Amino acid sequence: MNQLRQQLTNDFEKQKTLMPNNQSNTLVQDIEEVKKMYRAEIDRLYRENIELSQSQAKLIDSHQKQMQ
Repeated sequence: MNQLRQQLTNDFEKQKTLMPNNQSNTLVQDIEEVKKMYRAEIDRLYRENIELSQSQAKLIDSHQKQMQ
């Protein structure tokens, strides 16, 4: 993630020097939109992981009860 962030920052800095200001602002908005998309996906995966962990714990508990 840090490597991707650094690469995006470097690419942005290169583009910023080559673009007029209005295009640079659009690029900043695009980058912010991508950040929001990544954050939403990370949050979704985090919630899904919690749900899977809870399901796994229930299955383990159920299996242990059956083995007794």
